[in-house]
Amino acid sequence: MNALLFAAPVVATLLFVDNANCAQRSRQEFLVFTGLCDASAATAIDQYHFLVASDEDSRIRIYRNDAPGPPVQVFDLRGFLELDTQHPETDIEAAARVDDTVYWITSHG
Repeated sequence: MNALLFAAPVVATLLFVDNANCAQRSRQEFLVFTGLCDASAATAIDQYHFLVASDEDSRIRIYRNDAPGPPVQVFDLRGFLELDTQHPETDIEAAARVDDTVYWITSHG
């Protein structure tokens, strides 16, 4: 996680299905990751961690894929992006990882 140069209120949860071991289990299990609403982009950063951006709050969260619940770290991008106070939404829509760099696409909507 040292490669990250930069990269909150909880309203809803994000659900992921753990299909990796479904053949060994009698039912699917849901892992619940909390701390954001309206997730709009995500990417893995290593075998245990993934980043998730919210479409609404200009924050990027790091979750541990084997530890459901709140994020292990949150990056608040509002100050860095110098957002207009009348329209503070960055509208992050996608992410792409190339080597140790994650690129975030936003419309500044």
